Amino acid sequence: MLYIYILLIGISCLPLLFFLIQRTGYQKIIKEGVQTTAEIKKVRTTRLFRGPTFDQVDFWYLPQGANQYRSGTFNAKPGKYKVGDKRDMYYLPHKPEKYYVPESKSAKWILLITLALIAFVIFACFKIDQMAGL
Repeated sequence: MLYIYILLIGISCLPLLFFLIQRTGYQKIIKEGVQTTAEIKKVRTTRLFRGPTFDQVDFWYLPQGANQYRSGTFNAKPGKYKVGDKRDMYYLPHKPEKYYVPESKSAKWILLITLALIAFVIFACFKIDQMAGL
């Protein structure tokens, strides 16, 4: 039974692991990357099935020393950006296709949800073990 508990807790930690790996990648881009200004080219509002509404923002930027624009996408609150707006962003100089747009991800909510999931699974394993011992 102990192995099942360890497996359940391990599986519940996977989203946190993915989040931390992605977050360290973003921190690397901010630390080693070059800051530039991107121009917003297209904004389309998307609504998930029975869920929230958000804008998918397409932008392009010109890496230093390049003569060809790169493009990217990020999600934002509806109505926050308009076509033609400028936005600061970071990219890696040796890999300009890897970019990060600050404040485009709601990391604190993802972190709280994953921690709540882990706490719930640990609590559930504890309660199941308590009930099985009766």
